[in-house]
Amino acid sequence: MKHWKRLAMIMAIGVLPFRVGAEEAVKDSAHVPVLKAGEVTSEQRAIPPLEVKQEEGALTVSSVEKESTRIHITSPEVVSSSAMVQNSINREIRSYVEKLEKEIVKKNEKTKDTPTELFIDYSVMDNKNGIFSVIINSYTYKVNDANGEQKEKGFSFNSTSGKKLHLYDLGNYKVEHVKTGVDALVKMQKDEGFDSEYVIPEDLKVSKNFFLYEDRVYLIYDPGVLAPYSYGNVHVDVGPYKTHN
Repeated sequence: MKHWKRLAMIMAIGVLPFRVGAEEAVKDSAHVPVLKAGEVTSEQRAIPPLEVKQEEGALTVSSVEKESTRIHITSPEVVSSSAMVQNSINREIRSYVEKLEKEIVKKNEKTKDTPTELFIDYSVMDNKNGIFSVIINSYTYKVNDANGEQKEKGFSFNSTSGKKLHLYDLGNYKVEHVKTGVDALVKMQKDEGFDSEYVIPEDLKVSKNFFLYEDRVYLIYDPGVLAPYSYGNVHVDVGPYKTHN
């Protein structure tokens, strides 16, 4: 279980209201409340079962566990009154998870002496008012290596129609919005008495990787882009989103 503890530790940056699959969820400096998840049993992850309050209009979310050689996966599966919505959302997420898994299996076939371990879990970010937004967290590392590679992939859907939402569906976000969001992170750190290590690179682009939380859009930036690699993924609030279909 030590690798799941490492995965939880490196996720310290970012809002994680509903984290499933790791031994602990660490809230970020934005002070967004962490909601405890009840989908993982003590037998599955040695975590005591916890209860989650179901929001009105929310999809039902359960965990799908998969364990094989070097592969450790906890992925979400939704249940909706509409089979079309349910299948659309689950198919999109399942396709991404299976892609990650196949990449590692193929890689390990070629590097049997130095195999790579894959851990996948998820964080439900929003699940109400016609929105379902989730982050798929993955962590890979070669056996005996000190450090691995962390990735986050956001998926957002209209939970009424099952449509996957793209950033352009939600607003016209520009680099200026990202800079404003980073400035807010800098101010937050300084207000708490810390020196900020966030930077804005000259070639900064608007990330297409995002999630939704409390009617706002958060862009996901890979480790090392806006802050030292040790910060992990950085989530930047770029403002509210417009009405979606």
